[in-house]
Amino acid sequence: MLPRSRLIFLTALLALAIPTTPLLAQDQAAGENADAAIEAAVLDYIEGFYDTEPDRVEQSLHPLLSRRTIERIAERDTLRITSAEQLVALAANANDHGKWDDDAARRVEILDRTDDVASVKLTAADWIEYLHLARINGKWVIVDSLWREQAADDFAPADMKAKGEKLPTAEAVIDAYIKATGGKEAWSKIRNREIVGFIEIPSSQGEYGFERFEQAPDKFYQAVVVMGWGRLERGTDGEVVWERRPDRGLQKIEGDRREHMLRLTRFSPEFYWKDIYSKAECTGLAKVDGRVCYKLTMTTDSGHSEQWYFNKKSGLLVCRIVPTPMPEGGEVPTIVKLSDYRKAGDVLYPRIAVQRTGVGPQSRMEIVYFDNVKHNVEIPADRFALPAELEE
Repeated sequence: MLPRSRLIFLTALLALAIPTTPLLAQDQAAGENADAAIEAAVLDYIEGFYDTEPDRVEQSLHPLLSRRTIERIAERDTLRITSAEQLVALAANANDHGKWDDDAARRVEILDRTDDVASVKLTAADWIEYLHLARINGKWVIVDSLWREQAADDFAPADMKAKGEKLPTAEAVIDAYIKATGGKEAWSKIRNREIVGFIEIPSSQGEYGFERFEQAPDKFYQAVVVMGWGRLERGTDGEVVWERRPDRGLQKIEGDRREHMLRLTRFSPEFYWKDIYSKAECTGLAKVDGRVCYKLTMTTDSGHSEQWYFNKKSGLLVCRIVPTPMPEGGEVPTIVKLSDYRKAGDVLYPRIAVQRTGVGPQSRMEIVYFDNVKHNVEIPADRFALPAELEE
């Protein structure tokens, strides 16, 4: 039998040990609750933008929050600051055009956390943000943000293995697209197109209105109005390609840039693809924003090639990758993602094009909204005429 003093000592130790497991469990539960509260605050923020609910955005932010964005202006990097009040205002109409659907990315990664501060990475549809949160008066809120456009590697389609699946021919994939968007008869009746919309530059929060006219098989004119800068015009009569800018005046486009513009401005290239490309191959499968697509490689007589991605389920064209020649020489990829197909007369036409040109930190993202699309309209006879200076 143990001495009384030893019994007392052991009893005391047991008494101290009894709460150990519950205390650890409580700490773990508290941590899990904090993680859940942090994630909820970040989801309120991002889903408030996706679902056009500015109240959710407002409740997730501290009033003194600043969101910082690195912006390149005149060959110099600068830091643009957006306040909490401005973010709430932006959320009021951020998704009016439906560019983000229910499947839009919203990944929340808690990088580090203490009892009252946390560092979080948010991966959204078109951008990533590094967020700092604090627990203030018992509530987790976002107090600081560093924003940047989605990295080019994340934006690009991801090739995947076909796993023994027999791939269809490129012609069959394109025929399925034509059928899904209205059928051959409807497309064959379209002779011209008028588009009015605007271009959004996410990094600068700029928006610029544009009008565009297209006529089969190869005529094109577009004018973009940039407030405080002027009118940017581009056009072609099918042979001569030109551009007029406020800072450079009128220029005739030559060489690789001319060939690129002539391909880019061909009327309804998905329907008239045989007139543009000498070879079309279905070269595999890929995922575009999580959706499985057929990948087509389209090649011209000169050896120029593009990649087209058609949603395997819907048949719709959802992405194109086009090599883009630069004025200073060389090429960079332009990735164009198409969405929000809606009726324009008798055919479906995409109303949103999200495009990224270039790679790395110097790449540029634009979102083009085709608000009003009309077919077979009356277009002035001189709309596609060359500027008088070029005809002299």
